[in-house]
Amino acid sequence: MRIVLCSDTWLPQVNGVSRTLHRLMAHLLDRGHEVALVTPELGESGAEGDGARVHIRRPGRPVPLYPDLLVTLPLGRGSARALDEFEPHVVHCATESVLGWSVRRWALARGIPLVTSYHTNFAEYAGEYGLGRLKGVAWSLLRRFHSPARATLCPSTPTLEELSERGFHPRTRVWSRGVDANRFHPGRRSGAWQPSPRSGNGPGGKQGSRWGWSW
Repeated sequence: MRIVLCSDTWLPQVNGVSRTLHRLMAHLLDRGHEVALVTPELGESGAEGDGARVHIRRPGRPVPLYPDLLVTLPLGRGSARALDEFEPHVVHCATESVLGWSVRRWALARGIPLVTSYHTNFAEYAGEYGLGRLKGVAWSLLRRFHSPARATLCPSTPTLEELSERGFHPRTRVWSRGVDANRFHPGRRSGAWQPSPRSGNGPGGKQGSRWGWSW
């Protein structure tokens, strides 16, 4: 199959969305599918786009107070022409941004099946940034964006329940994440990474996370 992946974040940006979609692309390529990427222009990103038959990069500007999030320009005529020439069988759109709306519109105008994925709770962000009155508008726009999709994928059961309560269509499904068993395997155990000396021989544990900062 020929598949379009659209996202407003991509490597070398490191976050859950970029990592998920990069793994998805690798999975598709390993199985012989062809991929066209539509992402922001993030400078020289090395080999992150290698393997994609087409990689459309659109200019973007960082959002004030949230520089990791870009407002990316919509598809231009040249970009739309490149997608036409690619002749995709399905479009996967992972962003409700300006870029995402333009790719969504392009796919629907041509009758190409659309799959969407929900990653970021923009409606709740509105409340965090003192724009609580816009939460209702944000949810309305999110419902509208995802409504024509053949399927909408979300990361967890609690998210699915919230989206159902918010009136999302019944074709919304959980797209859970897994663990790379080749990387995270008991055979890779290293004594240097064992917990510091502790009393007894009971089980030990480590916790990994990241810090986020909101203004």
